[in-house]
Amino acid sequence: GTIQRQYDGVPLKPHTDIHTDPSIEYASIVYLNDNYDGGEFYFVHKDFEIKPPAKSLLIFPGTDPYEHGVKAPKAGPMRYVLPGFIHTVDFYKNNKY
Repeated sequence: GTIQRQYDGVPLKPHTDIHTDPSIEYASIVYLNDNYDGGEFYFVHKDFEIKPPAKSLLIFPGTDPYEHGVKAPKAGPMRYVLPGFIHTVDFYKNNKY
């Protein structure tokens, strides 16, 4: 995995993971710290926004209804997370892409 850091003033624009890779069924995010200001995770089409505590794990579908983004953190400590994905077994073997 890759540790993702988010600098102050830089949001993670809304996106849907399945558009990056159609084999993605679920996305996961492990929160490594929580000592940053701002940086709330949200779903575009749902009434949901959260700033999880450190050591939390979010898992959600990679489909369009779960388009998501992250608000820009404010000045101070950076936001560190470990993103991951759960893929359909043999997706590319069974589909012509």
